[in-house]
Parts: sequence; C-alpha cells; structure tokens
Amino acid sequence: MELEKDTPSTELHALLGKIVVGMLSPDIGLSLHELIEALHRMSVNADSEKTRLQCSQLIDKLMRKMH
Repeated sequence: MELEKDTPSTELHALLGKIVVGMLSPDIGLSLHELIEALHRMSVNADSEKTRLQCSQLIDKLMRKMH
C-alpha cells in the first residue's frame, strides 16, 4: 500500500516534527515502538480519514522494519 501522492495532513506534519525533535534531542530520544504508538494514537483520534489512512500506512511500514 503506497502513501497518497498528495501532501500529508497538517496534524501528521506536526507529529513528525515532534518526533524528529525528540530523536535529535540528546536527553529525550524516541524508540521506533514509541513512534508507532504515537501514530496509532493520532490515527484513533483523527477526524480526517486521510490522516487515519496515512497513519495506518506509516505504521505498517514501520512494523515491517521492526521484523
């Protein structure tokens, strides 16, 4: 399943920004598991079907990387 060709939602951009900052910050650090959990929470709480689909697709890709 491919990500949609159009740009990710604003919510997804904000979450990805926080994740990148967390990963680059020496005192925070985020694991792949924490990233997947954050995407899952976002998917569950999203009003937008587009955001839910994008989160689901990203989770699938990350899960494949873990195994």
